[in-house]
Amino acid sequence: MELINITYKQLRENNYLSEYNDQYGLAAFINDNVRNTFLSSPNNDDSKTAILLAIDNGDIVGRSIIYETPIKNKNHTIKAQSFGSIEVDNSQRGKGIGTLIARFSLNNNEYPIFLCSLLSSQCLSIMRKKENNCTIFDFPEYVKIINTESAFACRGIKGGPLKMMTICGNFIIKVLDIPNKIRLKRLKKKYSIRQENIVPEWAGEMCLNDGHKYAEFHDAKWLQWCLDHNLSGHKKDIQSFYSIHTKDGKPVGFFMTKERIRQDITKCRMINGTICEWASIDENLSETDINLLASNTFSRDCYRILTVTDSPSTEKALRRIGFIKHGYMQMGFRDKLNQFPDMKDMRLWRIRFGCCNSILY
Repeated sequence: MELINITYKQLRENNYLSEYNDQYGLAAFINDNVRNTFLSSPNNDDSKTAILLAIDNGDIVGRSIIYETPIKNKNHTIKAQSFGSIEVDNSQRGKGIGTLIARFSLNNNEYPIFLCSLLSSQCLSIMRKKENNCTIFDFPEYVKIINTESAFACRGIKGGPLKMMTICGNFIIKVLDIPNKIRLKRLKKKYSIRQENIVPEWAGEMCLNDGHKYAEFHDAKWLQWCLDHNLSGHKKDIQSFYSIHTKDGKPVGFFMTKERIRQDITKCRMINGTICEWASIDENLSETDINLLASNTFSRDCYRILTVTDSPSTEKALRRIGFIKHGYMQMGFRDKLNQFPDMKDMRLWRIRFGCCNSILY
């Protein structure tokens, strides 16, 4: 067993598979859309690892995608590395291949910091081991149901009964949502919401100057990258960016959302919505207000909306507008050189659902 590093230069030249056998289709995941997405990142270095392949007797048995994701430290930038799309073929599992791939990212000397999110249970167990010296942040995830059709369909209900139950379920949601409609109407009297195709520079500045010591470097270029790309390429997998302005035209905030088709364990199609990024410089425009404004922008087919918060006051407010707690999302990192001891304090971090490359998934 050996690990092969494919650099961004090799990925750009697209000549890295000729000597390996991809019988399990693991490298085939990196199709033109995925390849172009990562090559379009504003942060990557051609000399650094883009893909890590686990090779056994010439066969590709495991892979991950690796990329740069800078961290803001006050007025400085720290280069960090992240990974995603780790996969080992079913026939090869139980041999420690996934652990081998994960430990490369934890221990290599390409970058001083390793940072990742949307962690699988296997990755979490590896990172929580004391010898790996990692820090894991658990922050609450909240969900709001906005269309009950998928919930009933996934229980095998079809035809007329499905239509009637959906009508009843959605009617209950609309009744419960009446206070939110009133609040939303008041917000729209004060603010205008515009969907943007080009991310304005001020949005990135809001992300980087919100008072937290540590944050991922989500400038306008990074936001634009996430707006323009995703890993599926499916026409119903969409990203959207909305700016928020006062009635006299002053920009005071924004939010970024995504919609993704997913198949749950019952093989029933659902469309999940996620509020990925947001910011505000108006003290009267709260995090909860932004979540409420964002909730009103998702397509009719969307089943539920996901969001996160690390603020106890926002948690209470989210419950009042119909969100319920839905477990936790994790973000983890390793300071390989122990340069930033206070980085382990979650209160110093700007936390969003759009950690690392999670908007792309």
